[in-house]
Amino acid sequence: MADGQVYEEDGPNFQLEYLSDLPGGTYSRRIAIFGLAERKDLFEAWCFVYNAKRTYAFSKVVSLEELATGKRYSGEEMRTAMGGEQ
Repeated sequence: MADGQVYEEDGPNFQLEYLSDLPGGTYSRRIAIFGLAERKDLFEAWCFVYNAKRTYAFSKVVSLEELATGKRYSGEEMRTAMGGEQ
């Protein structure tokens, strides 16, 4: 991801598991993280399912798996790593 743009060859760098609006439901997406949103409890990422930039809440992240390393993060761990607010 150069200069805030996603290029096709960049591809996703995380597998996101996220709480859905349905009780007890989750969904998975492959994403490329841009960084924090204006609100520091949110982050922005390119969603490869919708081919669009989306905003996600750290509090709804079940897990983020880094595709290159297999390392898993909770939403709280990723918020801390990115310097977001609680």
